[in-house]
Amino acid sequence: MDSYVALWNYAVDVTSDKALALHLSQNMDPLQFGFVKHIVKYSKSLQGAFQLWHNYPWMADSIHKTDWRQEGNEVILSFRISSPTHQSRYSIEYVMAVIVNYVCFLTERDIKPKVVHFNYPEPEYKAEYKKIFKSKILFNQKTNSIFFPKDVLLYPIKHHYPYILSILKQFADNNKNHKQRLITMKEKVIEQIVASLPGGRVCAEGTARELFMYRSTMQRKLKQEETTFKELLDEIRKKMALSYLEQNLSIT
Repeated sequence: MDSYVALWNYAVDVTSDKALALHLSQNMDPLQFGFVKHIVKYSKSLQGAFQLWHNYPWMADSIHKTDWRQEGNEVILSFRISSPTHQSRYSIEYVMAVIVNYVCFLTERDIKPKVVHFNYPEPEYKAEYKKIFKSKILFNQKTNSIFFPKDVLLYPIKHHYPYILSILKQFADNNKNHKQRLITMKEKVIEQIVASLPGGRVCAEGTARELFMYRSTMQRKLKQEETTFKELLDEIRKKMALSYLEQNLSIT
């Protein structure tokens, strides 16, 4: 991941294209996606695809987190980077644009989001976002999210193939125990802090609530791992600040 982030920064520098990630996303070959995306490709409907995507997180990398949910008349796909040292606007731009392209690829429809949210300030090349997403764009939001009308869940996937889907799912299920590992309390708290910081003030009480536990329980488990919530929060803020400064983002 260190190399991945460094390569994005280097590529933007040598090409002098601040919107390079957005531009490269348009040339991504869907067949080059990882194993989870291949499982998704053979689903029956877009709803089934989203659910499978959600069911096999251990088959993807552990830092880039994608999720989906339905709220009222909208389907919301969200993306975040869980590591405080690997916050990259270019990674977010790229993945978000690729997600929209992949949804269109799966359904063979020109699906445009209702609105797209980004959790960082508006960059100087906002016009490029409009060209790529062809939707309303909002910055300084709590999450990186793509909003679709709920009707897209019913769209059939043109590549649906039950037999291949069953084989891929069986392979993934058989490898589940090899891929999964016990996640420490420290890792859970770090991930939650990173996800919550763009939304404003972060506190131990709120973090524990998001992890469905009492504050005292969280603090006790962190103490067993020789750390505290305050130590983690201070360290994460420092790492994220350095990560942003390395990308030449403004002090503000």
